[in-house]
Amino acid sequence: MNTQIDIESFIQRYLADEISDREAQQMEDWLKENEGNRQLFARHKKIWLGGSALAGYDADKIRQGRKKVDLKICDSERNENKNTNFNIINQQPNSDCL
Repeated sequence: MNTQIDIESFIQRYLADEISDREAQQMEDWLKENEGNRQLFARHKKIWLGGSALAGYDADKIRQGRKKVDLKICDSERNENKNTNFNIINQQPNSDCL
């Protein structure tokens, strides 16, 4: 592993379980070499696991969730407008709430 790109690629392949037994042993040896190697691996693993957690969500579910949040915000804004003592004729409605 000569360059940073090679190392990062190797870590990603390791995390994806796309390496041979021999390469897995090389990774373990590399991790034992020094703390900097272990820290680099830990950063990549954290990113990898975070991405894996998000991979289960599809765009439609995210849009549906966003729509629910937007509707709650609009309801909240409407309730606030009902409870104010000013002239709401001049107030511009939130275009998302129409």
